[in-house]
Amino acid sequence: AHAIDKQAIVDALYPGDAETASQFLPPMLWGYNQDIEDYPYDPALAQEYLQKAIDEGVEIPDPIIFYVMPVSRSYYPQPQPTGELIQAFLADIGLNAEIQSPAWPSPYIDDVNRDGRKHDIHMLGWTGDNGDPDNFLCTFFCGAATGWNNDGEGNPLPPDDEIAQLLRDAVAETDFETRKAMYEEANQLLHDRVIGVPVV
Repeated sequence: AHAIDKQAIVDALYPGDAETASQFLPPMLWGYNQDIEDYPYDPALAQEYLQKAIDEGVEIPDPIIFYVMPVSRSYYPQPQPTGELIQAFLADIGLNAEIQSPAWPSPYIDDVNRDGRKHDIHMLGWTGDNGDPDNFLCTFFCGAATGWNNDGEGNPLPPDDEIAQLLRDAVAETDFETRKAMYEEANQLLHDRVIGVPVV
Protein backbone atom coordinates (compact mmCIF):
# COMPACT_ATOMS: atom_id res chain seq x y z
CA ALA A 1 0.00 0.00 0.00
CA HIS A 2 2.90 2.37 0.69
CA ALA A 3 4.73 1.33 -2.50
CA ILE A 4 2.12 2.49 -5.03
CA ASP A 5 1.94 6.18 -5.92
CA LYS A 6 -1.79 6.36 -6.61
CA GLN A 7 -1.74 10.09 -7.31
CA ALA A 8 0.89 9.61 -10.02
CA ILE A 9 -1.36 7.00 -11.66
CA VAL A 10 -4.36 9.35 -11.54
CA ASP A 11 -2.34 12.29 -12.86
CA ALA A 12 -0.81 10.33 -15.72
CA LEU A 13 -3.65 8.12 -16.89
CA TYR A 14 -7.04 9.56 -15.93
CA PRO A 15 -8.82 12.45 -17.66
CA GLY A 16 -9.07 14.78 -14.69
CA ASP A 17 -12.17 13.50 -12.90
CA ALA A 18 -10.65 10.60 -10.97
CA GLU A 19 -9.35 10.57 -7.42
CA THR A 20 -7.22 8.17 -5.45
CA ALA A 21 -9.11 5.51 -3.49
CA SER A 22 -8.70 5.00 0.25
CA GLN A 23 -11.33 2.24 0.39
CA PHE A 24 -13.45 -0.04 -1.75
CA LEU A 25 -16.56 2.17 -1.75
CA PRO A 26 -16.65 5.26 -3.98
CA PRO A 27 -16.94 8.49 -1.97
CA MET A 28 -20.41 9.40 -3.25
CA LEU A 29 -21.91 6.21 -1.81
CA TRP A 30 -23.38 6.10 1.70
CA GLY A 31 -21.32 3.93 4.00
CA TYR A 32 -18.12 5.55 2.72
CA ASN A 33 -15.89 6.22 5.73
CA GLN A 34 -14.75 9.87 5.71
CA ASP A 35 -12.35 9.24 8.60
CA ILE A 36 -10.07 6.79 6.80
CA GLU A 37 -6.65 8.21 6.03
CA ASP A 38 -5.09 6.40 3.11
CA TYR A 39 -1.63 4.91 3.36
CA PRO A 40 0.73 7.58 2.02
CA TYR A 41 3.10 6.83 -0.82
CA ASP A 42 6.31 6.07 1.07
CA PRO A 43 8.70 3.69 -0.72
CA ALA A 44 11.22 3.78 2.13
CA LEU A 45 8.57 2.59 4.59
CA ALA A 46 7.40 -0.01 2.05
CA GLN A 47 10.97 -1.32 1.89
CA GLU A 48 11.07 -1.54 5.69
CA TYR A 49 7.87 -3.63 5.73
CA LEU A 50 9.21 -5.81 2.93
CA GLN A 51 12.46 -6.46 4.78
CA LYS A 52 10.57 -7.25 7.98
CA ALA A 53 8.44 -9.78 6.08
CA ILE A 54 11.56 -11.40 4.61
CA ASP A 55 13.20 -11.49 8.05
CA GLU A 56 10.10 -13.24 9.39
CA GLY A 57 10.37 -15.95 6.74
CA VAL A 58 7.95 -14.75 4.08
CA GLU A 59 9.11 -16.06 0.71
CA ILE A 60 8.94 -13.46 -2.02
CA PRO A 61 8.54 -14.91 -5.53
CA ASP A 62 11.06 -13.79 -8.15
CA PRO A 63 9.53 -12.83 -10.41
CA ILE A 64 6.17 -11.90 -8.94
CA ILE A 65 3.61 -12.85 -11.59
CA PHE A 66 1.43 -9.76 -11.99
CA TYR A 67 -1.84 -10.18 -13.90
CA VAL A 68 -2.72 -6.97 -15.74
CA MET A 69 -6.04 -6.82 -17.55
CA PRO A 70 -5.83 -7.01 -21.36
CA VAL A 71 -9.01 -4.95 -21.83
CA SER A 72 -10.02 -1.39 -21.00
CA ARG A 73 -12.71 -1.00 -18.35
CA SER A 74 -14.25 2.11 -16.81
CA TYR A 75 -12.14 1.72 -13.68
CA TYR A 76 -8.92 1.01 -15.63
CA PRO A 77 -9.28 2.79 -18.99
CA GLN A 78 -5.57 2.19 -19.69
CA PRO A 79 -4.75 -1.08 -17.91
CA GLN A 80 -1.38 -1.80 -19.48
CA PRO A 81 0.20 1.59 -18.66
CA THR A 82 -1.37 1.37 -15.18
CA GLY A 83 0.19 -2.04 -14.67
CA GLU A 84 3.54 -0.79 -15.93
CA LEU A 85 3.49 2.09 -13.45
CA ILE A 86 2.68 -0.30 -10.59
CA GLN A 87 5.44 -2.62 -11.84
CA ALA A 88 7.89 0.33 -11.70
CA PHE A 89 6.78 1.30 -8.17
CA LEU A 90 7.33 -2.28 -7.02
CA ALA A 91 10.76 -2.32 -8.67
CA ASP A 92 11.65 0.81 -6.70
CA ILE A 93 11.36 -1.18 -3.46
CA GLY A 94 13.17 -4.24 -4.83
CA LEU A 95 10.29 -6.37 -6.11
CA ASN A 96 10.61 -7.88 -9.57
CA ALA A 97 7.13 -8.12 -11.11
CA GLU A 98 6.50 -9.83 -14.45
CA ILE A 99 3.36 -8.63 -16.21
CA GLN A 100 1.13 -11.24 -17.81
CA SER A 101 -2.20 -10.50 -19.50
CA PRO A 102 -4.18 -13.68 -20.18
CA ALA A 103 -7.40 -13.47 -22.18
CA TRP A 104 -10.41 -11.67 -20.71
CA PRO A 105 -12.71 -12.74 -19.17
CA SER A 106 -11.41 -16.31 -19.23
CA PRO A 107 -8.93 -17.42 -18.07
CA TYR A 108 -8.16 -14.09 -16.34
CA ILE A 109 -11.23 -13.99 -14.06
CA ASP A 110 -11.15 -17.75 -13.47
CA ASP A 111 -7.53 -17.57 -12.37
CA VAL A 112 -8.17 -14.60 -10.07
CA ASN A 113 -11.23 -16.13 -8.38
CA ARG A 114 -10.52 -19.84 -8.40
CA ASP A 115 -6.89 -20.69 -9.18
CA GLY A 116 -4.29 -18.65 -7.34
CA ARG A 117 -1.39 -20.82 -8.56
CA LYS A 118 -0.92 -18.93 -11.81
CA HIS A 119 -0.26 -15.43 -10.47
CA ASP A 120 0.81 -13.62 -7.30
CA ILE A 121 -0.92 -10.25 -7.62
CA HIS A 122 -3.51 -8.88 -10.00
CA MET A 123 -5.47 -5.84 -11.12
CA LEU A 124 -9.24 -5.89 -11.02
CA GLY A 125 -12.00 -3.37 -10.47
CA TRP A 126 -15.72 -2.97 -10.05
CA THR A 127 -18.57 -0.85 -11.29
CA GLY A 128 -21.56 -1.04 -8.96
CA ASP A 129 -24.77 -2.68 -10.08
CA ASN A 130 -27.33 -1.06 -7.80
CA GLY A 131 -25.87 1.72 -5.62
CA ASP A 132 -25.94 -0.30 -2.40
CA PRO A 133 -22.73 -0.74 -0.36
CA ASP A 134 -23.44 -4.47 -0.11
CA ASN A 135 -22.87 -4.69 -3.86
CA PHE A 136 -19.33 -3.35 -3.45
CA LEU A 137 -18.32 -5.09 -0.23
CA CYS A 138 -20.13 -8.37 0.42
CA THR A 139 -19.75 -9.25 -3.26
CA PHE A 140 -16.02 -9.57 -2.63
CA PHE A 141 -15.47 -10.00 1.09
CA CYS A 142 -18.22 -12.41 2.22
CA GLY A 143 -17.09 -15.54 0.39
CA ALA A 144 -14.05 -17.58 -0.54
CA ALA A 145 -12.11 -16.37 -3.57
CA THR A 146 -8.41 -16.75 -4.24
CA GLY A 147 -8.19 -13.11 -5.29
CA TRP A 148 -8.42 -12.06 -1.64
CA ASN A 149 -7.28 -15.04 0.38
CA ASN A 150 -5.62 -18.32 -0.62
CA ASP A 151 -3.55 -21.04 0.97
CA GLY A 152 -0.43 -20.49 -1.11
CA GLU A 153 -1.27 -23.51 -3.23
CA GLY A 154 -3.89 -21.70 -5.26
CA ASN A 155 -6.95 -22.76 -3.26
CA PRO A 156 -9.44 -20.25 -1.84
CA LEU A 157 -9.60 -19.81 1.92
CA PRO A 158 -12.63 -18.58 3.88
CA PRO A 159 -13.01 -14.81 4.13
CA ASP A 160 -12.03 -12.76 7.17
CA ASP A 161 -14.66 -13.96 9.65
CA GLU A 162 -15.21 -10.63 11.40
CA ILE A 163 -15.60 -8.62 8.21
CA ALA A 164 -17.79 -11.20 6.50
CA GLN A 165 -20.13 -11.45 9.50
CA LEU A 166 -20.34 -7.67 9.82
CA LEU A 167 -21.28 -7.39 6.13
CA ARG A 168 -23.89 -10.16 6.42
CA ASP A 169 -25.40 -8.41 9.44
CA ALA A 170 -25.33 -5.07 7.63
CA VAL A 171 -27.33 -6.25 4.63
CA ALA A 172 -30.02 -7.57 7.00
CA GLU A 173 -30.16 -4.39 9.12
CA THR A 174 -33.31 -2.32 8.58
CA ASP A 175 -32.30 0.91 10.36
CA PHE A 176 -30.52 3.12 7.82
CA GLU A 177 -28.18 4.95 10.19
CA THR A 178 -27.14 1.71 11.90
CA ARG A 179 -26.54 0.06 8.55
CA LYS A 180 -24.53 3.03 7.28
CA ALA A 181 -22.31 2.88 10.37
CA MET A 182 -21.76 -0.85 9.85
CA TYR A 183 -20.42 -0.26 6.35
CA GLU A 184 -18.18 2.52 7.62
CA GLU A 185 -16.80 0.07 10.19
CA ALA A 186 -16.30 -2.60 7.52
CA ASN A 187 -14.38 -0.13 5.36
CA GLN A 188 -12.11 0.66 8.30
CA LEU A 189 -11.43 -3.03 8.95
CA LEU A 190 -10.66 -3.68 5.28
CA HIS A 191 -8.30 -0.70 5.27
CA ASP A 192 -6.53 -1.72 8.48
CA ARG A 193 -6.02 -5.32 7.38
CA VAL A 194 -4.88 -4.35 3.85
CA ILE A 195 -6.78 -7.22 2.26
CA GLY A 196 -6.35 -5.42 -1.05
CA VAL A 197 -5.13 -2.03 -2.25
CA PRO A 198 -7.85 0.14 -3.83
CA VAL A 199 -6.20 2.45 -6.36
CA VAL A 200 -8.67 4.83 -8.02
